Amino acid sequence: MKKIKNFFIIILFLISSIFAQDNYSLSFDGVDDFVDLGRPISLNEESEASFSVRFKTSSETFNDGLGILITNDTQPTNPEFALSMLDGGRLKVSGGPSSVNGPQVISSLSYNDGLWHEVVGVKYDGNCVKLYIDGENIGTTCSGSGVMDTGDPYFLGAARIGGVAAFNGLINRVMIWDVALESALIESENNLENISSGLVGYWNIDEGSGTVLSDLSGNDNNGTINGASWSSNTPVNGCTNIYASNYNSDAYFNTGCEFE
Repeated sequence: MKKIKNFFIIILFLISSIFAQDNYSLSFDGVDDFVDLGRPISLNEESEASFSVRFKTSSETFNDGLGILITNDTQPTNPEFALSMLDGGRLKVSGGPSSVNGPQVISSLSYNDGLWHEVVGVKYDGNCVKLYIDGENIGTTCSGSGVMDTGDPYFLGAARIGGVAAFNGLINRVMIWDVALESALIESENNLENISSGLVGYWNIDEGSGTVLSDLSGNDNNGTINGASWSSNTPVNGCTNIYASNYNSDAYFNTGCEFE
């Protein structure tokens, strides 16, 4: 019965991925907005995981010097995992602060250009993290114990209730896997919605109203919106291959190309 249930979950996931339309995103005000995702995954020393967030911002500064995209650093405990943007627009993946020798990778370029981007953070080999931006491998590092969890919930858009490290911008889609996605897969698969193996949380942020973010992975990890508002500003989907007959020069996320 379990195999049959998993089969139908995968089928429903694939159907929703194919026919999903990006009509909405969530707007975070940089003051006190956040989304509570609960506990979709645990990150002990042996865990592997991958986190993907689509975002857009033109903000130069954030509360406390960074804006959180996703983190489990939602209580004053260490260590933790986080994907965030620093003042000035550089992106960062962290497996804990320097006080616990947590691994950290920071991009050299800035991504607060008012365009949509996709950032992926991967935890692998115990105490290692990798950072990918728009399918490009930015870097990797290993340090610390490998523990990146103290049992706290995961938040989008802020680290703590009250606006600690609040993000000012838009978030359009979030995905979490309990496996370390391979570099070749991240770099070649423009649409990560096609990767269902190991998926533990998938929020396409397309409800358009209400305070609940539905988890489309089938694992019932529904999120609760606190303050963030709905926006119709979303990524443009289409064919990004200039040699295709249906090439769309405005498209950023590739949803399929046709060749004559």
